[in-house]
Amino acid sequence: MLAQKIEEALEEINEVIRVDGDVFKILEKICRNFSARYFSLAIFYGEKSISESFFIYSTYSEKWEQQYIKNKYYVCDPIFKSLQKIAFPFEWEIKNFKDLTPQQRNFAKEAYNFGIRSGLTIPLSPQPNFHGFFTIFNQTSLHPDILYALSLIANACTCRIMEEKEGEFLSCLTKREREVLFQKVQALSVRDVSIKLKISYSTTAFHLTNIRKKLGVQTSEQAVSKFFMHSNHFIRLQASGEAHLHE
Repeated sequence: MLAQKIEEALEEINEVIRVDGDVFKILEKICRNFSARYFSLAIFYGEKSISESFFIYSTYSEKWEQQYIKNKYYVCDPIFKSLQKIAFPFEWEIKNFKDLTPQQRNFAKEAYNFGIRSGLTIPLSPQPNFHGFFTIFNQTSLHPDILYALSLIANACTCRIMEEKEGEFLSCLTKREREVLFQKVQALSVRDVSIKLKISYSTTAFHLTNIRKKLGVQTSEQAVSKFFMHSNHFIRLQASGEAHLHE
């Protein structure tokens, strides 16, 4: 029965082709069926550390999201920090505020005041250009089969979302050019990108030249900025701390 539900959910996700918002609506409906009403899906650019550029969608309070963005809690979130070292569901509970940095302490207190006392976070499967977490709020226990189902569904939704974003803006770029651009989003130098992708410096520079030409910009920084400008269906956080709510 559960296997059939998973199969039906994945089929529905794969059929969505219009906008990323449709994927979110389907994810919300599926999670509701699994008694996971309040959740968030955060997609970060980077492999090991949380960057200041990410997409987030949540069914929790909009006021909480605004506070989260305004105070830059995404760079100190102790839940995410802990999860960087593991690859399995992580149950957490806010019991006290000891052994936290001042910013982490403020994060925990505000979450508690907003009614977020506990949760269950599932890391998404590692991807070459991004990673993320699917968090179910105020729920610390789910049947392993349900966890497995939600993990599959969250990963499928994330991959579908990223396909949509790439299709919208990056369709003119080759696969390798996209990989180079995704690394530049991390503010890496040309040399660092070449090391990360295991290609030569000159090849990396060649790809960046092609990217600039295809996107109609003069610099790599402008290419990165143009990328973010086209990510208008998500809450987007940039190094400046400026927040844009999805339309």
